[in-house]
Amino acid sequence: MRATEFLTEGALAPSDFYKQDRIDTFYAKLSKGLPFTLAGGGEVILRRSPNILSVIRDLDEYSYKEFPKDFVTADGRPIKLKQLEKTAEFGGQSATSGSANKETLQVKPSQIGIASTGEEKFDPDAVNALETALATGAFSAGELASKIQNNRVLLSAGPIGETVINMSRQISSGQVPNMPSKKELPVVALTAIRDYAGEYLGVQQLVDGTANFPNNDAFFKFMGTDQSGMKNLILYFPKSTNTPLADSLALQNSNTGHVIKLSSKGAAKGAPPSMDNLKVPDELRKDNNKEIQKVIGFLDIARSSSGRLQPFDLVQYMIDTVPNAVPDEIKRIFPISEDEYERLLLTMTDRYARVPQKFVKLANIKSLKDGQPLSGPAFGRVHYQLNNVLKNLINKNNVFPEFKSVVLMTLGYNFVQLFSRERQGKLFADILWPGTVNGVVQLYSKSTSKAPGTDKLGFSVTDT
Repeated sequence: MRATEFLTEGALAPSDFYKQDRIDTFYAKLSKGLPFTLAGGGEVILRRSPNILSVIRDLDEYSYKEFPKDFVTADGRPIKLKQLEKTAEFGGQSATSGSANKETLQVKPSQIGIASTGEEKFDPDAVNALETALATGAFSAGELASKIQNNRVLLSAGPIGETVINMSRQISSGQVPNMPSKKELPVVALTAIRDYAGEYLGVQQLVDGTANFPNNDAFFKFMGTDQSGMKNLILYFPKSTNTPLADSLALQNSNTGHVIKLSSKGAAKGAPPSMDNLKVPDELRKDNNKEIQKVIGFLDIARSSSGRLQPFDLVQYMIDTVPNAVPDEIKRIFPISEDEYERLLLTMTDRYARVPQKFVKLANIKSLKDGQPLSGPAFGRVHYQLNNVLKNLINKNNVFPEFKSVVLMTLGYNFVQLFSRERQGKLFADILWPGTVNGVVQLYSKSTSKAPGTDKLGFSVTDT
C-alpha cells in the first residue's frame, strides 16, 4: 500500500457535517466553484445548483443528516457525496489536505497581534468610541500594511507567514494578491490564508483600493471621503470574535467621528450580523408604509429583548401583527404569563421542575429537520422551536414583504461586508455594501436547545 493510500481518511458522508464550520466550508467551496478532492484522487468542480445551495445554507448541527448526497459536476456528470474525499477541512487527515488544523496556523488577527488588547465590550456608537478604540489597540488604516509586512509572528511562521507578507506587499503595490497553489502550500494552509489572513488582507485591499467594490463611489459619498481618505480611518479589530455585527470596525478620523462596521470573512456565508447594534434610519421610521413599520417593530423588539426572552416576545408580536400566519398550535400557547414563563425557565436549573401544561407538546416535538428528539431542558426546547417558527415565518412564508428591503437599507447605514475569495489564482476582496447591493437576507439563529439565549437572532446576508 502506498503512503498516500494509508493516510487517506475516507469518503465524505452526511454524518461528517455535524459541525457548523464544515457545513459552511462546503457551502463556500460549492458557491464559489472551487474544486473538491475525489476519494480516488484528482479533483472535481460541482455545479452550483441554487436548490442544493439553499438546502446546505439552512443546515445546522441538528439537521446535518439531511446533507445532500447527490450532486452534478460542472460538466454535467452525476456524482455522489461519497465519491468526494474527507479532507482536513471536513475532519479528515488525508495526504492531499495535510493533517494540520488551520486553527494552529498563526495567521489570525488575534494571533499576530493586531487585535484589540481590551477585554471590555466596545460600543462603536458611544460618544468616546474613538478614544476607547485608540486606548485598546486601534490604529490608523494607513498603518495596516506595515503591521502585516513587519509582523514578528508572521516573519517566524515559516512559508505561510512569508506568503501572507508577500501578498500584503502586492496589495501595497496596487495589485490583487496572488493566491499560492496546492503545489506551494498544503490545502489547510491555503484555507487559513483565505479564512483568517483574508480578514486583514481584505481590509487592506479596501483601504489601498485594490478591492472589487462596484459601489465605491456611492460609498465614498456616504462616508464623505475618497479612496485616499480611507487611510485616515482608524481600524479596530475586536479581540473577541463574537462582537456584535462585525469583526473589524473602522472609525473615520476625529474630523467626523463617523463609524463604519466591517465584517471581513473568507467564505461566502459570513457570520450573521446581530441586531443589537443596528439603528433604523430616521427616514425609514418616518415612512408611512404599514409593511415597513411592521418590520421596524420587529427589529425594535429583537434589539431590546434579552437572548432568552427574544423568541417569546417576537412570536407574541407576530400574533399581534400577522395572526393568520402563525400556526394555531403556537397561538394557543400565547399569551404567556410571567408565572408561566418563570416556571418554564426553572427547568433550566431544576431537572425535576414541572413543565407548565401549555408548553408540553411544543417541548416534546421532534426536530422538524431531522425528526430526532431535541436535547436540553424544556425551556431550551421551547426556545429553539419558537426560533424556528420565526425563521419559517420570515424566511419561507415571507410574512413581512418589506423585511429584505428594510434590513438592507438599515444595514447600509451600519454595515459593510467583505469577502476574501479565491478566483483565477488570486485572492480577491469582494465588497458588499448592503444598502445598495441586492444581497440575500434571511433570519438566522445559532441558539440551541441546550444553550438557549446564548446567541440572539441575527441576519445571514450574502450576495449569492
